[in-house]
Amino acid sequence: MTPARALKHLITTTAAATILLISTGCASSDGGDAVTTAGAASTADAAGSGSSGSDLSDVTLSVAIGSTSNAFLKTAGLFDTPYEIEPIEAAGGKDIAAAVVSGRADLLLLGDVVTASLLGQDIPLNIVYAQQRAKDFCGILVPKTSPITSIEQLKGKTIGNGVSTAGEVIAIRAFQQAGLDYLKDVERVDLATTPELQAAFVSGQVDALAACTPPAGALVTEGQARWLVTGENGLWNAQNYWVLTDQTLRDPKKVAAALDYLNRFRQSLAYTNEHHDELIATLSKETQVPAEQLRASFAGDITPVAVDASVVTGLQNTYDALGTAGRVPAGKKLDDFFDDQYTAQING
Repeated sequence: MTPARALKHLITTTAAATILLISTGCASSDGGDAVTTAGAASTADAAGSGSSGSDLSDVTLSVAIGSTSNAFLKTAGLFDTPYEIEPIEAAGGKDIAAAVVSGRADLLLLGDVVTASLLGQDIPLNIVYAQQRAKDFCGILVPKTSPITSIEQLKGKTIGNGVSTAGEVIAIRAFQQAGLDYLKDVERVDLATTPELQAAFVSGQVDALAACTPPAGALVTEGQARWLVTGENGLWNAQNYWVLTDQTLRDPKKVAAALDYLNRFRQSLAYTNEHHDELIATLSKETQVPAEQLRASFAGDITPVAVDASVVTGLQNTYDALGTAGRVPAGKKLDDFFDDQYTAQING
């Protein structure tokens, strides 16, 4: 990689931080929702009321990460909500935790690693819905010309480790699957930020990189690197979670607005799954992240998923992997943080 290209990657990694909160989260949208932009818009409720029929004109719904989720609604023509939407932006888990604890956020869309990390801190979350992402944009990557072709060949090598990322989760589980211990059998260099990960890899400081970032994915797309292993084959659940805060649940109008928003988002997937380029363009505009970096993270279809036992198990697996690495307290059970009572309204 040329110095100019490496510099370009490093400059854009800060802007990509917001995306990481959900993309460290394929198949087609669920049946019956195939609509055009106009068709999707026609299903939206009349101005002034949501799906519950309540007057929501005086409600402001604070959504994190709003710029990303709003892009889906805007692309599908479903952003004309009967309530105001205040996007809450965050550069990391600490910002999200602060938004929840302070009551600043009403509704959140979070990746599995961020969700698990917050639950490990005893941050109160109520998971009411999920969505399935592609599993092939996070994992362990090596330089394109590297002779390494298997997990076993990484034993004793130096790996740049994305701390508390899906890349780390995948690495832990991939090494376990190979009968190895990721925490003992490699020289692990823990890196906390996207620029640090990118710099370590492009400079040749590490033999491999465990990461889940748009810039890392761009290295593969551009032919500078290749995936040794991704989240496929049961290594990562790749789900995102829609979360209501305790404060939101105490306000019936906020709940009604949140459920209406989730219904719109679910509907939007039928359109955005068929119009990836249009979605990428809107996402790039809303988030200020270059389209070429977003393309890998949002290339696959996103499928809405109702809360069920498999969803609980998926997040538990992520939590347990993080617990193995000491990122969260080990042994915590997550069942009580899921709530399926709103599924019918979201799917309605």
